[in-house]
Amino acid sequence: MPDFYVFVERISGRKPMRQLGSAVAQVFLVVLFVTPSPQTVKRAAAATAGDPRASCKEARFEVSLRGGDLFSREIGDGLVLRLMPITASAAKGNGGWFIEVTPTNDDKQDYAYPLNPPLRFANSQWLGTGYGIPAREQLSQEHSVRFILSAAEYERIHKFLLCALWPCQTPAPNETAKEYLEMTARAPSGLIEVLPKSVDTSADGTIVNAVRLSIAVIAPRQLDFAPDLTATDRACPAGVAEP
Repeated sequence: MPDFYVFVERISGRKPMRQLGSAVAQVFLVVLFVTPSPQTVKRAAAATAGDPRASCKEARFEVSLRGGDLFSREIGDGLVLRLMPITASAAKGNGGWFIEVTPTNDDKQDYAYPLNPPLRFANSQWLGTGYGIPAREQLSQEHSVRFILSAAEYERIHKFLLCALWPCQTPAPNETAKEYLEMTARAPSGLIEVLPKSVDTSADGTIVNAVRLSIAVIAPRQLDFAPDLTATDRACPAGVAEP
């Protein structure tokens, strides 16, 4: 597993602070594990509850990977789905994958990370060993990953992301978690659903030898799907917010 501070710096473009004052640290820990209030959870659920009258499209495909394989596929509108190998530090083998959605011209901008809290713990993007969870457990369940649809929306949300990661550097640190969660809940987005079909791991479940995945890309009709993907109409599910 990569060093956490290196990972956050790569995603945000800024060096994380390793020491915080006690008062700010309490707020920081709330954001770190993203523990919203019940009221915020209700608002977020309502914002992404899905509208059966709303129109989305869905494309499905399967992929088979051996441990350590890097997978990427263009999904449309200049966006690429990537499965990035994770190194299991204990055995120095392939620990699984991390799901990203990036623009074709910049693979350092992950359009999924801002919409899938917790920001500093194992979120739905993790398909492998990390944070005390073995790959076999992560690959025993479906993963749903929201992603931002455009560069303009990413830039807008990225400002709130930085405030959530470094609340001590904002004018109102106590409000940063709430503002971040409410902003991301309303953000226009698509959805990646990853369902493991077969998994071959080491005896302790930390190293992945091979996996077969069923992947669905779901997005509002405005997304121009890649030509090699066959997209069909469907109602928008929970987690998809239209522009």
